[in-house]
Parts: sequence; structure tokens; C-alpha cells
Amino acid sequence: MVSVGRLSIYKQTFEVIMIYIHFIINPVSGGGKHHLSEFFIKQFFEPEKYKIKADYTLNKKHAIELAKKAASKHPDIIVACGEDGTINEVASCLLGTNIKLGIIPVGSGNGLASHLNIPRDLKKSLEIIKNGNKILIDAGKINQNYFFSNTGIGIDAMIIKKYEHSSGRKLYSYIKAAILSSFEYRTQ
Repeated sequence: MVSVGRLSIYKQTFEVIMIYIHFIINPVSGGGKHHLSEFFIKQFFEPEKYKIKADYTLNKKHAIELAKKAASKHPDIIVACGEDGTINEVASCLLGTNIKLGIIPVGSGNGLASHLNIPRDLKKSLEIIKNGNKILIDAGKINQNYFFSNTGIGIDAMIIKKYEHSSGRKLYSYIKAAILSSFEYRTQ
């Protein structure tokens, strides 16, 4: 005798959780020599595990607009790819959110990245992000401006302003800005 019946089987399904990482790239940081691109970045992240998006800044303060827009899409991480100014603009937008900040130091100074021991090597800094290495850092605020590494008032602020307006982002430009500021600065 042959009998036919049905058997219900519970099948375990695994939901793949994508990690969404949004990169904000300053293409002129470090003189624009880094050639960091979304295509290059995607080579380090498996497409079945990571959603990778990238935006490129067009001018100073543009990273703020891009970071706010990216944050509205609820990524897990927003990565600032640039120098201290770009990193500050992105980080300022992430305060009070659950979005983590990643840093790819491609600028000339990279003070915060150096302090945090983030390597300048693109592949090594991408590995840090991929591995999920994280720490908490403090933020300060003067008037409406946040800072994450250091800040200055007086002559050091004048030096940075002159350096930002110099023709090149080299050590020579920084030294020149410091010397000129030392002759011009007057306490108030």
C-alpha cells in the first residue's frame, strides 16, 4: 500500500545585513594626487556585504552639505576622505547621530588622523574601516564651530588662515605663513 502525505519543514533563512558605507571624497586634498574613487574603494568591499556610495566635494564647506544628505539615508558609516578641514566638516554633521565616522587621510596635514594612528596608506586605512575598528573621541565647540583634534585662537589661527590661502600645501607654505604671522600678529 502506498500512501501520500505532506510534511511541513521549517527552513532557516539567513537575512544578509548589508553594511552601508558612504564616502565623501575631497578630490583636491593633498594636491589631488590621491586619485581616490568609488571604483577603487569598491574593490575592497564585497558587494554582497557592503553598500558603497561616494560623493565628491566641489569646494570648501561642500562636505557639510554632502554629509547631511548622506546622513539622511541612514548609512552605518560616513567616511571623510580628505584633510583636517574635510574631516571636521563631515564629523560636525555626525554629532548626535548613531552614524560612525571613518577617516581616509589624503591631505597634507592630517593632524587628527595622525593623532588617531590612522595610516596614510589607502589600503590600510580602508582595512581599518572594513574591520570595524572604532574608538570614541571628544568634540569641543566654540561659538557654533566644532573641533575634534585641536583648535587655536590668536597667532596659530592667523597662521592657519595664511596657510589656507597659500598657493601650495607644502611644509614651505606653512613655515612661510608662520613667519609672516609672527611679524603681523598683535594681541588684542
